[in-house]
Amino acid sequence: MATKHFDTTIFVPTLNGEEFLEQLIQAVFSQKTKLTYELFIIDSGSTDATLNIIAKYPKIRLHQIPNSEFGHGKTRNLATSMSDSTYMVFLTQDAVPAHHNWLNGMIEPFSISDKIAGVFGKQIPRPNCTVTIKREVNAVFNSFGSDLSIMIQRRGDLVDSFGIQESSGFFSDVNSAIRSDILKGSIPFRDVKYSEDQAFGKDALAKGYIKAYAPLGAVYHSNDFNLSNYSKRRFDEAYGLRKATGATQIVTLKELILGSLRATLRDWVFIVRDKEYRLLKKCKEFIKAPLYNIAIRKAIRKAATTPDDQANKHSLEHKLKSKAR
Repeated sequence: MATKHFDTTIFVPTLNGEEFLEQLIQAVFSQKTKLTYELFIIDSGSTDATLNIIAKYPKIRLHQIPNSEFGHGKTRNLATSMSDSTYMVFLTQDAVPAHHNWLNGMIEPFSISDKIAGVFGKQIPRPNCTVTIKREVNAVFNSFGSDLSIMIQRRGDLVDSFGIQESSGFFSDVNSAIRSDILKGSIPFRDVKYSEDQAFGKDALAKGYIKAYAPLGAVYHSNDFNLSNYSKRRFDEAYGLRKATGATQIVTLKELILGSLRATLRDWVFIVRDKEYRLLKKCKEFIKAPLYNIAIRKAIRKAATTPDDQANKHSLEHKLKSKAR
């Protein structure tokens, strides 16, 4: 158990996370901040170089659990219970802080109001990732406003009267910060297989708290799956959101066809304008774009109607135990 109090515990759950973990650790320890913080990792059975990487940094606090005990919400609750800090900051093992003021950017919004329960930060796609993923990540986070602003999301009679409750529920534990007293008190993470972060966002708003988006708390992150695994990942996301929050995304046959076409055209324009792709990469992405856009909508369509006893057949998490956590 932790005995020293910190302003912030930065928590990372790991399982075979060697690809980006050392970059993450070095970025965390290079933060320029007056905040006191620790880096806490719970590993759930890594068999690659993850534990060797962690061992190189004696300042890291490590706890190990059997893989069978891991749960996205459950393990984050465990980390919170084992920490004595004002704020819990959550990263996945493949989310790398983008600059030396990332931590300051994540904690700054809490000074606005005592009602702010949680903060989610910006995600920047890696330069060479699949165009459909790259464009989508950019579009999602650009929709939250300027990098010079802090955006807040709340519920209440006024918001509810416009019928926009669900649209204000986004939250992501890829890169987030939450007040420890709230996690230890009235709103712990739900013990669900997926979308524990979205469920927390919904629960926090329902209890009158405020969420904030902090673009200066930016990380590099993008899941660059192959087509098959990307389809399974999108199924996991849509099915998990449905189970955790009750929100069901509907994709009609018309949307499957026309939506995929429109999104593919946006991808092609993005490819032409993107300055990070080389020529060969651009050509490959032109071919991949329609396949990925169809896969997205087919996966979401399937998740809306799949019974619980069949969900594991389609799940990436069921197939790949080493997925980023």
